[in-house]
Amino acid sequence: MTGNESGYHEIADTIRERICLAPIDDPFVLREPVLAEEFGISRTPIRQILQRLAFDKMVETRPGIGTIAKRLDPKRRAHAFAVYNQLASAAAACSEGDPLPDWIKVELIGLANLVIEQSEHTPESYIRYSKQIVSAMALSADDDILSSALTAAHWRVLRWRVQDMRATPEFSWQGFKDNMERIAKAVSTSDRAVFLRTVAGVVERQMLSTAAE
Repeated sequence: MTGNESGYHEIADTIRERICLAPIDDPFVLREPVLAEEFGISRTPIRQILQRLAFDKMVETRPGIGTIAKRLDPKRRAHAFAVYNQLASAAAACSEGDPLPDWIKVELIGLANLVIEQSEHTPESYIRYSKQIVSAMALSADDDILSSALTAAHWRVLRWRVQDMRATPEFSWQGFKDNMERIAKAVSTSDRAVFLRTVAGVVERQMLSTAAE
């Protein structure tokens, strides 16, 4: 990955974070010239980033308004979780017998400890840690198509989880801690498929928890 590509990925993640944290009932408008000036790049890469986010169903274009964050539809929530679950399961099936890179193992075990010790249970903290999970998972997929799809699916689910954090911060954070402990245990096996299957199980539990509510 070139320096420019890395920088553009960081910009895309910054925009994703803002979308996740934006008030759910207010249109969140993304203006190309404003973003280009803020990040110090031309409008062309900003446009490409927004096109990618539109493909990922994070934003949409409205005539007379521009690019805005796609409105969350409660009827589609379960679908978003189901897609993520199936993609993680598919990535696991494609990774049978493959070892998990040591750096991912070390990073996620350290991340689990940080989540357990974290005293500030906010949506911002949740996103900060979750970004590291999706990065590790996307690289674990070891397939460009699956990696890209997992990243998109993760951020779609993350938007819903941020709403949960706002509604029930302590309950949601406890669930996050429990899930990170499961993930830390899975990566300790150094088995790529075990890690990805565990992520799929975490998403399934979140989906069933939502249905129960």
